[in-house]
Amino acid sequence: MLAFTDAASTFLVDCGGDTMHRLLSAGIDPNTVFALVITHTHPDHISGFPLLMEKLWLHGRRRPLPVYGIRDVIVLAKHLWEAFEMAGWKDFPDIEWNEIPHEPDVTVFANHTWKVTASPGKHSIPVIGLKVESRTSGRFAVYSCDTEPCETITALAQGAEILLHEANGNGPGHSSAEQAAEIAAEANVRNLVLVHLPQGMDERKLDGALKTFRETRLGVELGEYNF
Repeated sequence: MLAFTDAASTFLVDCGGDTMHRLLSAGIDPNTVFALVITHTHPDHISGFPLLMEKLWLHGRRRPLPVYGIRDVIVLAKHLWEAFEMAGWKDFPDIEWNEIPHEPDVTVFANHTWKVTASPGKHSIPVIGLKVESRTSGRFAVYSCDTEPCETITALAQGAEILLHEANGNGPGHSSAEQAAEIAAEANVRNLVLVHLPQGMDERKLDGALKTFRETRLGVELGEYNF
């Protein structure tokens, strides 16, 4: 899960596991959540959706929650939602389904605080990466999601303040830390944060990435990155 937040609003990216627990652990008020974007249909990114809806309801949410995703995501999210038959619960919030095209540089949503743009990544199934622009600062961060190196994500990241790039390993559908560093250098980003890390990854294994891109660091659970 990623949470993009300012003083008054929060939107979430992906919901594997107990998203509400992570929100509260990070000190984020669930009442500020105004949208959810789901990047693809693998369980670690979507399986917690029904639980998130239940816990938002238990926390007092009654207003609808907009959910954004490509077609495969919306279809699966609806199946998960319907399987638990929560729609009939008293005062349960509605879901506003928003299907986005699986194409480069598609606007997901835009408001006075955020503008979010999506482009396809290269994974074992259809996936999107996201560009999140702060209307307040004028700067933006990019989240690669699960992907091997590809031109669409590199283009999306051009000039980013922060690139959150997966580093799960050099193989089909994923990237290594060294490959993520090469993308950061090519895209001329300011900071690279490695996420979706393989087991046992630590600072001692960053030498190759640091040689290519000095401003590289490992993402941490509940880490906070400002832009």
